[in-house]
Amino acid sequence: MKPKKKEITAILRFTVKKQIPMQAARIISLIRVFILTLLAAGLAGQCFIANDAFAQEAYYRLQLKHGGQYLDAAYCGKTITLNSGSDYEGGACQLWRLVSVGGGWSRLQLKQGGQYLDAAYCGKTITVNAGSDYEGGACQLWRLVPARGGPID
Repeated sequence: MKPKKKEITAILRFTVKKQIPMQAARIISLIRVFILTLLAAGLAGQCFIANDAFAQEAYYRLQLKHGGQYLDAAYCGKTITLNSGSDYEGGACQLWRLVSVGGGWSRLQLKQGGQYLDAAYCGKTITVNAGSDYEGGACQLWRLVPARGGPID
């Protein structure tokens, strides 16, 4: 009696499975896990790179709690003031981003014109300036310092 096609297929599958040693199957499994891990790590790394790049391009408005006004370079000039809202230059006179310089310090850059928030000659007058070398540029370096006991509500 001649075996049927389904029986032959089942016998071949069983034979092929028996011929692959258990160690080889385990190695193949480990290789698959390794490849998936590399792919996942690569994707995660891309996300971190993309988030960092996004953070460098994101601009924010700095709002004063009392009164709700925003830090504003009046008409995108050197005078810093508070303003409840501005549509001058599409609101870009109130848009700022942190540009890290390392060591936890950053420069606050105005979107319109690319100038930086500057304590003129490291004094009490706040303005914007394209670049300062006074005191080694320290008059343009800022950092966020957590409030004692956590954020202020």
